[in-house]
Amino acid sequence: MWITVRNRFWLMLLVILGVSNVWGQSDRELAEEYLRKGECDKAVVLFQKGLKKTFDKNALRKYVACQIKLKDWEEAERFFKKQLRSKENWAAFYELYYGRILEAAGKSELASERYESAIKTDWGASP
Repeated sequence: MWITVRNRFWLMLLVILGVSNVWGQSDRELAEEYLRKGECDKAVVLFQKGLKKTFDKNALRKYVACQIKLKDWEEAERFFKKQLRSKENWAAFYELYYGRILEAAGKSELASERYESAIKTDWGASP
């Protein structure tokens, strides 16, 4: 079979893109496995990694559940502050879950502010 240089390029590109997608999926699967085993310290790292690349409501919900279990409030707050600066399209979701973290940390007034902010945010970009 005759494969031109151009066709080889496209074939390699498809293979590389497919592999990178599989790698991303395996991180997600690994995070899910850690979560099932109750190893939230490991799951949090992978959920964060994925959320920094792309928004996923389910991953965010599971990330928050793990952070609440770990009670690592400072790390969670750093994460949410950074995400709110860089992921404006998903701000309403980040505000909502940031409020959940603050509420679990015993910061009810700050949580209420985040919930109010989530309500006022444009939800038009949500999936």
